[in-house]
Amino acid sequence: MPATPTPRVHDLRAPCETVWEGVLSAEAQSVSAATMERRLLSQLLALGRALFVVFLTTRAAATAGCSHVSPDGVERPSHDQRTRPDVSIFGRVVCARPSFYRTGVRGVAPVDALRALPATTCADVVRETAEERGVEEAYHKGLGVRRRLRGLELSTRTLQEQVAQDAPAVEAFDAPQGPPPPEEEAAILVLHADGTGVPILRSPAAATRTPDPLRVGKGQTRGGKKEATLTAV
Repeated sequence: MPATPTPRVHDLRAPCETVWEGVLSAEAQSVSAATMERRLLSQLLALGRALFVVFLTTRAAATAGCSHVSPDGVERPSHDQRTRPDVSIFGRVVCARPSFYRTGVRGVAPVDALRALPATTCADVVRETAEERGVEEAYHKGLGVRRRLRGLELSTRTLQEQVAQDAPAVEAFDAPQGPPPPEEEAAILVLHADGTGVPILRSPAAATRTPDPLRVGKGQTRGGKKEATLTAV
């Protein structure tokens, strides 16, 4: 999997100047605010993605060396450059980082721990916001908004798996949360009543227009009844 090219200073200067000139140009004076918002969002996300690649590459280069000693005291010689895809809030990036390996011992990439990257390819910000939308509405709707506004491609299956993985933490999070002070809460009114077979009262004029049939057919009843339900909270 090829790594995302790391931009240089002059590569970043040009997009910054393009954004600046774009809001001051003569063409900008004739576009709507909505058009400019969408344009700026797209440009700033692209710029943020480039800067994020620089950050990841710089952190990865700092871990390069002939060998690496892990916290458990195991020394591993340098092996190669391993790529890792990350779905960040700015878009998908692929970063190459130094990998260290010894026969019979699992290989490691120290920069992953330094950057506190999650085990999955989704960044914490992406995962947090996707799951927040996922518990409030259908998965495909929340992901569709992200795809349309930010260009992030995330499958409903991935979101479903992430929600299932993080769901056990909800109980531990809610456990220390005490009830709200009674003085801040209003009285709770709960009233529930339902009835089956409540006759429908028809006006005399309506009864004259639609008299009851002489012979009741299959699935029909004489008169009219309707289920009534009343709920108040």
